[in-house]
Amino acid sequence: MEKIIILGSGPAGLTAAIYTARAGLSPLVLEGGSPMGLLAQAARVDNYPGISVGTSGFELMLAMHTQAEALGVRFEYEEAVAITPLPNDEGFSLRLSSGEELQTEAILLAMGASPKPLDIPGKKEFEGRGVSHCAVCDGMFFKGKEVAVIGDGEAALIDAEYLAGVCEKVWLINKHSEFTAPPAILERVVPLKNVAECNQTLPLQILPSEQGKSVGGVLVRNLNTSEEYTIPVAGVFIAKGGGRNPNTLWLKDLVDLDENGFVIAKDGITSQKGIFAAGDLVSGTIKQAITAAAAGCTAAFAIGKFLKNKA
Repeated sequence: MEKIIILGSGPAGLTAAIYTARAGLSPLVLEGGSPMGLLAQAARVDNYPGISVGTSGFELMLAMHTQAEALGVRFEYEEAVAITPLPNDEGFSLRLSSGEELQTEAILLAMGASPKPLDIPGKKEFEGRGVSHCAVCDGMFFKGKEVAVIGDGEAALIDAEYLAGVCEKVWLINKHSEFTAPPAILERVVPLKNVAECNQTLPLQILPSEQGKSVGGVLVRNLNTSEEYTIPVAGVFIAKGGGRNPNTLWLKDLVDLDENGFVIAKDGITSQKGIFAAGDLVSGTIKQAITAAAAGCTAAFAIGKFLKNKA
């Protein structure tokens, strides 16, 4: 039986893994469907203490992952699909997507939250054929071409900044009147000559190219004038769909969730004895890498105390 199994390998999961490993608890991390979390897809991270300016999310998360491995943390590229409490508070049985069964004394939920999908015609049809959720991953496919970034926050601006160095032109489609991003990022992106801001502009449909096999443009509506027009682009990068969905639907009968599906936890402790939670899937938390890492640390101490009292 494992002492602690951590579900998720973003900042919360990896921080908890590092702390529990140093405490001699030999953690096992199940990386699930998003190894190193959503932060690994970020083109640039400037607000995490102690890193060099302009570090990518992948570089930051790889450093955490490497540190955890050096401390003896074990990783499996598996995803838990069910958790069943064992009799007499002996722990839990986890069923993995592969069908394998594992047992553990304690569990940390750190699977994060996924961006809510942007639901407009054409998005689903052209995913992988011009529609992307990762500028760093797919930007080079559109070298020298025009692309659109849909979003109104920090992620959209960072994506636009990265793509501006690769593409001929970047159209920033924002349904609000301004961007919700730190001034430092605005000061970098707004002056870029090949970035065009389309504020108060609502995306209506992702259109096909003449051949119909890839993206050819975005149909939008100006919210001031109600005018509809097409922005011709070869690629569309989705940087925001409207909030996040916690990856917790399958946990609703196991731990208490709030009305939006986020786990209710205090200092990492949930309603289910032996199950802990940290990071973006916890109700009421600020969705930042530094707060997720801090929550992972807090949960690790709670886990250590729980296992010590159980022994």
